[in-house]
Amino acid sequence: MDREKEKQQRVNRFNRASLIYDDYAESYRKVACRLLMQLDRHGWPPPRRILDVGCGTGHMTQLILEAFPEAEVVALDIADRMVRATCEKVGDDRSRLKVVVGDVEDVDLSGLGPFGLIVCNAVCHWFREPLKTFGRLADNLETGGRLLASIYGPDNCAELGALFGQVEEEWNLPREQHLFPTRSSKEWEELLTAAGLVKIDSWESWMRLEYANGLSFLKAIKAVGEAAGRTSHPLWLQRRILLEVIRRYERAHRCGNGVYATMHFLQFLFEKTDDPSEVMLFK
Repeated sequence: MDREKEKQQRVNRFNRASLIYDDYAESYRKVACRLLMQLDRHGWPPPRRILDVGCGTGHMTQLILEAFPEAEVVALDIADRMVRATCEKVGDDRSRLKVVVGDVEDVDLSGLGPFGLIVCNAVCHWFREPLKTFGRLADNLETGGRLLASIYGPDNCAELGALFGQVEEEWNLPREQHLFPTRSSKEWEELLTAAGLVKIDSWESWMRLEYANGLSFLKAIKAVGEAAGRTSHPLWLQRRILLEVIRRYERAHRCGNGVYATMHFLQFLFEKTDDPSEVMLFK
């Protein structure tokens, strides 16, 4: 698919989801809190300027403004309705917030930074060219500045992915991509290091979320973009597969009055240094 067409589809999807996004983004909210807590562990001076990449409806932006009351914050998102929701959410802190509608992979950041902290909460999986994008972000960090990121891990929605594969195998269908492709922690660390950043810390977190039924779970991951895979199956077959997967999911992954799903996030804290030898140690 043409890159610009794909980008516009993503913008449209998130604009449509802006009103319901907060209803389904429970895992993002939990990870956002954990991310900021990690900064306290490393005894780091508060940054003066912060970039929130893929701000969504502003939950992370709001936490950043509260955690760093003296900092100026730039909130960036590809969807204009998401940015509008961010402005509404921050309230009294609006004077310290600048919002930008744009794609982090091509928007001009030079007049906005440099930043002491760049936060990417559950957004890096959207990067079409992650090495190039991390390089752009590194260029806009001040020396000693840090990049804090959470990214989907390989176990994210593993139960759902396994059932899609099971149905396709039993029905003698080619295996299709129904969820976002994921990289390992090592692969992400190599990309960040190749972009000129130095690793400070990395960690993983798993959480089990519960939903009323299989359909509500699928609606949730669609709303936040986790189900943005690619399939060549015709629409009628996609529907048949989906109904069968929901049926099996509700039978295999029941809990209480609903179903459960595993969410897996990889989290990283990297730093920009002016000592080339430190970067080389991690290559």
